Amino acid sequence: MQKYAALFLVLASLPFAAISCGGSTTQQSNPQQTDGGEEGGVVPEGGSHEGGGADAGHDSGMTQTCKPMNGTLAPGYPAMHGPLPQITYQNGGVLQNPEIVTVTFPGDPLAKQLEEFDDDVLQTCWWDTGRAGYCEANGMNCVGRGVVPAKPHVEMTTPAAASYTDSANGGTSTLQTYIQQQVASGAFPAPDENTIYALYFPSSTSITLDGISSCNNGGFGGYHNSTAVTPPGGSNTWVTYAVIMRCTTTLAEATFAASHEFAEASTDPHVGQNKLGYYATQTNLDYLPWELLLGGGEIGDFCVDILGLNEDQTTATYGSNSWTVTRLWSNANAAAGLDPCMPMSSTETYFTLAPEAGHGTLQMAVGQTQTFTATAYSSGPLTWEIEATDLAQAEGQQAIVQVGLSASSVKNGDSVTVTVTLKSQPPSLGGGFSGEPYLLISAAGQNGPAHFWPMLVVAQ
Repeated sequence: MQKYAALFLVLASLPFAAISCGGSTTQQSNPQQTDGGEEGGVVPEGGSHEGGGADAGHDSGMTQTCKPMNGTLAPGYPAMHGPLPQITYQNGGVLQNPEIVTVTFPGDPLAKQLEEFDDDVLQTCWWDTGRAGYCEANGMNCVGRGVVPAKPHVEMTTPAAASYTDSANGGTSTLQTYIQQQVASGAFPAPDENTIYALYFPSSTSITLDGISSCNNGGFGGYHNSTAVTPPGGSNTWVTYAVIMRCTTTLAEATFAASHEFAEASTDPHVGQNKLGYYATQTNLDYLPWELLLGGGEIGDFCVDILGLNEDQTTATYGSNSWTVTRLWSNANAAAGLDPCMPMSSTETYFTLAPEAGHGTLQMAVGQTQTFTATAYSSGPLTWEIEATDLAQAEGQQAIVQVGLSASSVKNGDSVTVTVTLKSQPPSLGGGFSGEPYLLISAAGQNGPAHFWPMLVVAQ
C-alpha cells in the first residue's frame, strides 16, 4: 500500500478526482440520504413543492408515490465474488435539501424548460431511488428531497463571455470571479447552505477547467465546484455551483449532464475546499481504476457507460413531464450482487466478471506476466460472453497490456483465470507513475446489455 501512496496524491490532484466530469463528458452517444428504505432502492416520502413566486404555475401540491425497487434473488445467486466499490461518507458535508437556482443566458430557447426541469428533478422517484443509502446510520449527513426554490431563477440579460477559466485546485478562475460579482450585485440570489447555482452556458462559451477544455473530444460537458461569495449586506460564505455546457442543442443532453452534477453536488458539495462528502475510499487499490477511468469516485461517476450503450441513462417523471437523467450508484445493490446503478431494470438479469479482491491494480515491470482469478456472477440464470481489452487497444492502437481469459463464455459461479502481461511502457499518470487501464467486459449477445469492470496496471 505504501508504494502507491504518492500515486493516490497524484490522482487526487487531478480535476476528475474532485470534480465530477465523468458522467457529463462529451463522449456520450445520446447526451452525464435517505430517510429509510431497503436494499436495492427506496421511495420514502411523498413530498410536495416548497417555494413561492418564482415557480408560479408549478404544481406545488402534487405528491408522487414511488414503488420500492427491491431485487429478488433465487438461491445460489449471485455466486460469491470480489466486491464492487462502495461510496462512503468522508466527513465533508452534504446538501441536506438541495435547492437549485437556474441561471440561463440571453436567447436560450430552452430556458423555461430547464427551469422546470430543475424544479422537478429532485422531487421525483428517480431522485428518491438515487439518494437512497446516502445517509449515516445515526441519521446525520443525509441527502434529502430537494426544494423548489423560494429564490428566483435567473435569466441573465447580458451574454456570457466567450470563455472562462476555472479551477478545483486553487488556480486562476475567471468563472468564480464572475459568480462572485453576480452575487455581490444581487443578480444571483443570496445562497444558503443548500443552494446550487446551475449555470447553463450557451454553445458559444468555452470553459477550461485546470487545463481541460469543455466539449472537445475527451473534454467535459459538465462539472460541479464551489466558491466563496459575499451577498449584499451578508457575510462571506461558500456556495456550490454546477456548470452545464451546451455541447449540443438538445434538451436531453442538458438534463442528462445536469442530473449527474446535481446528484454529485448534493452528495459531495465542497469541491475545492479539501473536503470530500460521499466519495469512494481513496486508499483502496481496487477502487483506483474505477476512479481513474470513469472520472472520479462520486455517485454518478461509477455508472458512466464508457462502452457507449447509453446504459447510464434513464427517465425521471414528474406529473406530465419526462426528463432524460443519469443513473446513480447504489451501495446496497453493489453489495447484494444486483445492478449497482439505479434505477435498475425490473426485468434484466445483472451479470459481470469480478476479479478477486486485491487485484484491481497490478504493479509489474515491462515484459512481466501475472495471473489471478475472476468469478462470473449474475442475479439470475444466464450465460454470457466475456472479453478483455486495454485502453490503447480499445482506441485502435497497439495493446500496451495484453490480457488473456481462460474462457469466453460463462455463467454464474464460473471461475476464470486472467493472465495479464505488460507489453510496453505505459503512458504517464503524472508524479513519476505510468499506467494503463484495461477492462473486463461481459456482454449478453451482440445487441444485448453489457457491463465492464475497470482494471489497472502500474509500471514498476
